[in-house]
Amino acid sequence: MLFIVVFGCNKEVVISDLIEPEAFWEELTPMPTPRYNAGICVYNDEIYVIGGTIDSGSGAVATVAVEVYNVKTNTWSTKSNLSSPRTQPSVCTFDNKIYVIGGAPNESVNPLPTVEVYDPSTDIWTKKQNMPVARMNTCSVPYEGKIYTIGGQISDGINNVEVYDPVNDTWESKNNMPTARAHFVACEVNGLIYAIGGATYAGTKNVVEIYNPITNSWDSGVDMIKGRTSISGCVIGDKIIIVGGSYDPGSNLTSSVESYDTKNDTWVSLPKLSKSRVALVSASIGNKIYAIGGSIVEWPFSPTGRVEAYEYIEE
Repeated sequence: MLFIVVFGCNKEVVISDLIEPEAFWEELTPMPTPRYNAGICVYNDEIYVIGGTIDSGSGAVATVAVEVYNVKTNTWSTKSNLSSPRTQPSVCTFDNKIYVIGGAPNESVNPLPTVEVYDPSTDIWTKKQNMPVARMNTCSVPYEGKIYTIGGQISDGINNVEVYDPVNDTWESKNNMPTARAHFVACEVNGLIYAIGGATYAGTKNVVEIYNPITNSWDSGVDMIKGRTSISGCVIGDKIIIVGGSYDPGSNLTSSVESYDTKNDTWVSLPKLSKSRVALVSASIGNKIYAIGGSIVEWPFSPTGRVEAYEYIEE
């Protein structure tokens, strides 16, 4: 294993080249509906893929499809559709329900304020209070009874932070994220929310910004190894795993997979995907990372149903 340490700004980035032959991504049963720019979440150890784009080019058709992957049987099933086609939404689980927030009706800059909640026990969708600021390509993160919806896109990237209270079905604003962006990843680890990567029309971002919900304040972490957008991410323990994406908006796709250590504020390279992929989604169950859908070609994207898994073993 090769380690390179880069110093700057009183922080360090650690890059490791993992070359062990046993480290690889396993190809699994493809998703029935190929798509990119979908939403994803984990509920009861199953992976829900919701909405997304199923055609190519500007204005391409979005889907209402909700498909569920069973990691134990390597099989897919279908659930009740969204009430209307939606792509580029944010999705999260809270209190045994699945929330789908924002997005667009097709592959266009036409953000929606729509909030819907799905009850897996009844297979029923319910409309909730709209977001104050309609947006797409945002991130929604549950923490301590609230859902934090961060950044996203109106016409270009924004830095708005709005918090949804599922009990009272109300929204309130919080301090804005320092860097406006869309197509990024946000995850909660140990009570802090980490916003990573993304882009505006000016280009991709490599910044890591950290929100403290208790103090309603932002701090910064060590930058990504290289900025990228249309990425996906998931959490394993104290690590945030960033999968795929592109180094330029819509082009220069990557198969790169990197792990951010939230305790030590360092980055480490992991084994790459078998193919470069952009606008994909990913999730973790146990110590396994699942990379689902996206596009393996540059813009105009073409939907894929490709599913791969990698078993993350911490050294």
